[in-house]
Amino acid sequence: DQVEAMTLADKVVVLNGGRIEQVGSPMELYHNPANLFVAGFLGTPKMGFLKGRASRVEASGCEVELDAGCRLFLPVSGTTLNAGDPVTLGIRPEHLNRGSEGNCQLTVKADVSERLGSDTYCHVVTGNGEQLTMRIRGDFTPRYGESLSLTLEAAH
Repeated sequence: DQVEAMTLADKVVVLNGGRIEQVGSPMELYHNPANLFVAGFLGTPKMGFLKGRASRVEASGCEVELDAGCRLFLPVSGTTLNAGDPVTLGIRPEHLNRGSEGNCQLTVKADVSERLGSDTYCHVVTGNGEQLTMRIRGDFTPRYGESLSLTLEAAH
């Protein structure tokens, strides 16, 4: 049970089919997952994934052009990438923001909203069909199919 592991453990071992994927503290695994399995397994709601390509690569970071329609510079080492390489960007629901201010703006369509009191989980779909979940404070409830602008926090 990931919730129990995250709240009670000092060290977590993430297994996938009997194989160890990553070992570390709960927050180390949450913030620095070793692969897509660990990234998608930890966290509620789950991390969203967007496909794209590396468009510029530097030692200090890399620029990614997402298939969903925006480009952003990520402050992560790009030494193992070449321009044109396919990439998958993982983003947690709390790092997606409503609005059009920021360097990577996506237009999405609202799907289902889960109003939980202090938070709302808004499930959205990008123009190319990728699904994301936004965690929004309060009781924001868009209409089904409503067009929304959101930005990604590149630091995360």
